[in-house]
Amino acid sequence: MRSCVSALCSRWFSDCTRSNLLRMRLGLMIMIGFLALVCGFWLFMAPIAVAQETLRTGTAPDISAAGQTVPVSPASVDGPQQASGETAIQPQPVPALPADAKSGSEEKSASASPVPEIVLPAPPSVPAPAEAMEEVNPVAQQASGETVPHSGMAGDVSPPIPDAATSPAAPSQSSPALASPALAPSAVAEDPNARLTAAIATLLPQPKDEATPRAQNRNAALKEAVRVYYAETNYAPLWTSDGGWTKLAKAAMLRLKKAGEDGLNPDSYKLSALPPSPSPEDLARADIALSEAVALYAQDARGGRIQPSRLSSLITPKLELPAPGEVLAQLAASADADAVLEGYNPQQPGYRALKAKLAELSGAQQEEEPVRIAQGPVLKPGMSDARVPLIRARFKLPPAEDGKEALYDTDVVAAVTAFQKESRLRVNGLFTKATVDVLNGQSKSQVQAGIIANMERWRWIPTDMG
Repeated sequence: MRSCVSALCSRWFSDCTRSNLLRMRLGLMIMIGFLALVCGFWLFMAPIAVAQETLRTGTAPDISAAGQTVPVSPASVDGPQQASGETAIQPQPVPALPADAKSGSEEKSASASPVPEIVLPAPPSVPAPAEAMEEVNPVAQQASGETVPHSGMAGDVSPPIPDAATSPAAPSQSSPALASPALAPSAVAEDPNARLTAAIATLLPQPKDEATPRAQNRNAALKEAVRVYYAETNYAPLWTSDGGWTKLAKAAMLRLKKAGEDGLNPDSYKLSALPPSPSPEDLARADIALSEAVALYAQDARGGRIQPSRLSSLITPKLELPAPGEVLAQLAASADADAVLEGYNPQQPGYRALKAKLAELSGAQQEEEPVRIAQGPVLKPGMSDARVPLIRARFKLPPAEDGKEALYDTDVVAAVTAFQKESRLRVNGLFTKATVDVLNGQSKSQVQAGIIANMERWRWIPTDMG
């Protein structure tokens, strides 16, 4: 009995000791976490408090060479000369001459020989451009009895204008000197695409000044690259002119419409049609949209639609996606945008063979596909099933006798057995799941999807194999 009590007491004591150790560890961890939280809060709030004090007092701490903190105020700097330690040069007053010296100089100048006075003629008055345009014929004004204002300088006397009655008859054509000047046409004609250029600059987003640029997805990065290209070319239009699309733009849009020939989706590059009388803003939007579409097509043609590493970590090709700015610059310098864009697709013989097969399937006449038989239970001889009439039609068997179309009879069993032997399946005459799969085969859309998938894999291969 005593040993049992002793064992129970020792076990209870060990349990209490273990629980106390756990509690002590937990309390220590809580205390350390609290201290770390307080230190972090202090480190976070200290710069904020310094900034608030700087904004409130208008002074900022300045650490001198001696290590002392001296408040520096904007008012303490008086100018560039005081800040650099230079001394401003003040103008010195000119001393006045004494009275006797002044009188002596006047007497000396009076006793000198007199200098003849030279009178210069007044310069002719040159009217301002606005005044010259408004000047009228003085002869006609005198004939009407009006006073002709003189535009010369003060003190000049204008020559008298002869009376219309005493003066000889004026010639039919006025003198060139008296004819009123006409408005001169503008020396520089206005650029017809100036409003379009301004509209493009307005529609494109302006860059944001960020200390650390944020990561952009593919669409945002493409739009930013297009904006940079337009900014480098002074926002000049690339695809529109004279109120419509250029020849280069029409060739590029033709290639975008034929994107399905290379296994791409034409809807990804679909553009809105221009209105009948487009405004500069409409043309600017269309110009930017086409630039983004052709840049996206060029990248998709090099495999930009799918990131291979997302399919499997074992697929690690490095895609060679062309930069949108380089694509647009190459198109702007070319005469055939269709050929330039088509050149971004793979040019290997294997890819071209797949492209030809895809064109063959797409251009083939729409044939009626055979009826597909659904999966179901395994059919054995003597069973009845709703799929049996479809099996008869697929093997072109005659109608069953006595109207038993749903009966899996000997004729159907013989046809299924022959098909299994031809397809190298297990020959047992049973209509199994494997027999149904081979009998249905692949549809036309499934074949096309397989070709497009293999064409996409060709885009991952580098253009230069060394």
